[in-house]
Amino acid sequence: MVEYTYAKGCLLDAPNTYFYTPYYGIKFINAWKADRLRILKALGKPLKNPTGRGEDTEISLRRLVQKFEVTKRVDDGLYVETAEAFEAAYAKHKKLTYLNALLKIMDTLCSISRDLDKRQKQRLAWLILQEFKHVSALGRTVGVSI
Repeated sequence: MVEYTYAKGCLLDAPNTYFYTPYYGIKFINAWKADRLRILKALGKPLKNPTGRGEDTEISLRRLVQKFEVTKRVDDGLYVETAEAFEAAYAKHKKLTYLNALLKIMDTLCSISRDLDKRQKQRLAWLILQEFKHVSALGRTVGVSI
């Protein structure tokens, strides 16, 4: 059985590098989904569209993605807000760069989900649902049911 280990431990202290990750195919996706469902259950009821889907600037988002990809850090601990920006960007532009950044920042958020306040937990729950929606839709484009 494949275990999803990328959201374990405090990723603020020891971020994942994601280098040389083994390929497990659909078993990996199922492990990821099970891990997110476990966290979602613990978070409680999600907010309805907490971001309001405001306008983004593509240049700022690209810089934010670049910085996050290199450092796995976000200024001033604004991880929930940054995840919401990545989610909105992927929803609008459908660029895999944004989905990739979203998946990675979600690992970080899930690793610290117990430390979030109630509203942050609700926002994270909403983000997990959006993450599921995006990954499932992408899977359908290549004939994979997730």
